[in-house]
Amino acid sequence: MSVARGFGINGKSYYTNVCKPCVVHCNFIVDSTNGNGLGIRSLKSNGYIESVFMNTSASFTGTVTNTSRNITSIASTASLAVGMPVQGTDIPVGTTITSILSSTSVQMSAAATGTPGAGTITYQGVNSLGQGSPNPAVGLAFIKFKQNFNYYLGGFDGFVSPTINTTTAVTSGLTSNAVYVITSLGTTTLAEWQSIGLPLGLTPTVGQTFIVPSGVTGTGGSHTGKVGTPSVSGITSLEVIGDTNQAINNASIAANGGAYVVVQFLASTSASVTTLVPKAPADGSVVGMTFYFDGSSVTVDGI
Repeated sequence: MSVARGFGINGKSYYTNVCKPCVVHCNFIVDSTNGNGLGIRSLKSNGYIESVFMNTSASFTGTVTNTSRNITSIASTASLAVGMPVQGTDIPVGTTITSILSSTSVQMSAAATGTPGAGTITYQGVNSLGQGSPNPAVGLAFIKFKQNFNYYLGGFDGFVSPTINTTTAVTSGLTSNAVYVITSLGTTTLAEWQSIGLPLGLTPTVGQTFIVPSGVTGTGGSHTGKVGTPSVSGITSLEVIGDTNQAINNASIAANGGAYVVVQFLASTSASVTTLVPKAPADGSVVGMTFYFDGSSVTVDGI
């Protein structure tokens, strides 16, 4: 008996007493300084995620004059978009970008209330609905979905350690049995990558992880590939904040794009103080989340 490979052993059946199970996956890289103003990059999902907003420090230098709605003398507006919230000296609270005037200037939704001249202006990204990031505090993530659900049933999470900035040439100095991440392919050949632990059958790519075999410390020669040793995300767990069911099945929310969930990342305050506090994963950390919803209005077991 053969089973369609794409549907797994259940042949596209999913057995559960939940009337309409919806499993939502997402994966992204924490990047608080990215010019997109989202606090993350490389968002991937199975189609349910509209956006993920985390704390961002994105900024540019521009010139603002009193009673003017324009910001001029920007080095480049390539990373800016209509709808982005902006903050700066003498810029009213709640101001957003309403127009990209040129490669060096934008227009704001409100006029400046003073004459700050040239200064640093911070901004946040927008999703495809034109909704600007609330710029969550450090350690928080605001996950916006493309639709509503009826019940939040649970979820799981996972982290991938970031790679440290310091890199090592693969020619020598590697530690046997240690784990490394490819940071630059350089001119190192496939055979050389395999000699230091890349599994057979794989084409080397940046981001791949491998373990150096016993007794091996490098490839020799002078080829220029590099690897980095992993750091840690610094996070021990995460948790959903509040009663999520109040934010996923709401008519007014549906009219504005869909449900949302807010989570906080937790870590110890220090090595000697184990109290958990919200803390942002280190930039470069890859965060994976899975949410489990019921999309049916049928009540189950007293819900």
